[in-house]
Amino acid sequence: MTRHFDLTEQELAVLMEAGFICRDAGRYQHARDIFLGVRALRPGSEIPEVGLGTVAFQQGDFPQAARHYKRAIERNPQSAWAHAHHGELALFAKNKQQAREHLQRALELDPTGEYGAMARDLLKLTETVQFR
Repeated sequence: MTRHFDLTEQELAVLMEAGFICRDAGRYQHARDIFLGVRALRPGSEIPEVGLGTVAFQQGDFPQAARHYKRAIERNPQSAWAHAHHGELALFAKNKQQAREHLQRALELDPTGEYGAMARDLLKLTETVQFR
């Protein structure tokens, strides 16, 4: 029997917040389960993919995080949030060029918002950090 759930945006936001709380508490599997549930409810949305990417990133699984961020950007190329996180990942992976590309795109998409500010700060970091 297939069930259909009609959740509001606010209810989905609460689920996402629960996933982030679990992630930040180190309950990674719980966070993944929540984000996978949101993805099942909204398969075309980039939002749960970014959530899944942040879990992988926090665990140091950069290849898995990259896959989620790429999927998020495929689902919504206009997502400053996805581009900012992908840029952060690229910086941690020591790929300054790719970091700049995603961070610049996030800044273009959200010049005065939260993700633009994140991108701006990370762009400054790309100019000062040196990798060995």
